[in-house]
Amino acid sequence: MKISCIEPVLAPYSIPRFTALQTLKRKDIIQVMALGATERMREWQVHKSNLGFEYAEAFPGETVENIEPDALAARVTSWLDEEDPQAVVITGYYYPAMRAAARWARRRGRASIFMGDSQWGDRRRIALREWAKGWWVRRHYDAAFAAGERTAEYLMRMGFPRERIWTGYDVVDNQAFATGAALAREEAGSLRKRLGLPERYFLFVGRFAPEKNLIRLVEAYAEYRKTAGQSAWGLVLVGSGPQETELRARLSGECGARLSTSWALFARRPDILC
Repeated sequence: MKISCIEPVLAPYSIPRFTALQTLKRKDIIQVMALGATERMREWQVHKSNLGFEYAEAFPGETVENIEPDALAARVTSWLDEEDPQAVVITGYYYPAMRAAARWARRRGRASIFMGDSQWGDRRRIALREWAKGWWVRRHYDAAFAAGERTAEYLMRMGFPRERIWTGYDVVDNQAFATGAALAREEAGSLRKRLGLPERYFLFVGRFAPEKNLIRLVEAYAEYRKTAGQSAWGLVLVGSGPQETELRARLSGECGARLSTSWALFARRPDILC
């Protein structure tokens, strides 16, 4: 059996998901196509060799938002025609290329599986738009693989049957983190010095974007420092994004905390694990 998976980009947290799928389905072919190399809001740098599953990009090296939507949809459809999978796993429905993949599966009578993590509370919802979205989702997907119960509840609000929804979308490569952490602990002193880390600290790893609510984190940390005084732990933020300048200013002005930023840390997992 051949299973084709369509992703906007290959994210660091996507790799363990598809690796696990290939491990579970050893006799089957798991292939992943990303629309491009990066998105504007997620400029991840990941190693794409020896992934453990087949991987391709619709437009290699390109930023997804810079590619003509019709060209993306045509390339994904052409790829599916060439590969002719028995099942198609599609992340989201925002990009026209994702909807084109779902239409391809419906035309060919192949299994179409939605994969996503959207929730009702993510943003303000408009009733008519949600109705139209629900009609489309029910018509084009046979099953859904959701991040958790809140995503499952959102799909059910759109009329998707609960018995066709599975959870467990998020996967962590526990062995990779355990191995990296063990190696890092052996060189804890030198790693702390090289990375400029305090002895004890709270750690955030992710995008510096409004939906992460990092401003509230900084405000809470400032209150914590007032209470804890000299015994307060540090705060280390690892990442990048549109709020980086504001976060630096707030951390410096409100609580004098250290701000450690490096997108390279996302590609060098041992550095994160220290």
